[in-house]
Amino acid sequence: MRSFSRRAFLPFRRFRWRLTVSYNLVTLAALFILAWWGLVAGAIYLQRTNPGQTLLEVIGSRLLPALAEILPSALILVIPAVLVSAYFGYLNARWLDIRLGNLRRAVRAWQAGDFSAVVQDDVADEIGAFGQGLNGMASEMERLLRVRGDLAALEERNHLARDLHDSVKQQITAASFQLAAVSALFERDP
Repeated sequence: MRSFSRRAFLPFRRFRWRLTVSYNLVTLAALFILAWWGLVAGAIYLQRTNPGQTLLEVIGSRLLPALAEILPSALILVIPAVLVSAYFGYLNARWLDIRLGNLRRAVRAWQAGDFSAVVQDDVADEIGAFGQGLNGMASEMERLLRVRGDLAALEERNHLARDLHDSVKQQITAASFQLAAVSALFERDP
């Protein structure tokens, strides 16, 4: 059962669709709250205009018949409201999804070792600030890797110089020992 529910709601796991659905739910909640307070205000108004009747009598005799006339028209207005909220929710979610996609592309490039990739987002909000911060981190990482490479090359050069110096020094020392031995032998037996 659990895997069925995951498969059934797979399209709604995407950010874009979840945000669009949330716009619809907020619109429906706002319409419900507006209708509820309209009913309460209407009942209070009708009760004040008919002081001889109780609130329940006013609701039964005046409010419910009025609702029977108004409700079909109100339901017809709910459909365009839901469609408009879905449209604007989709547009907003698409815009945010594109911006997050720019972040994802840059992060993938950085994971592959390409720190020259930058986040293209000039909007001055939290996502834009996050992208600019990531760009700063990537440029600093690129600089540190370049310095690390330079240091590794310098270390290798120093190692080679040390090896060359040591081998030349050893050869000179060996040659001087050999010359000293030859000199001693030459003195004994020219």
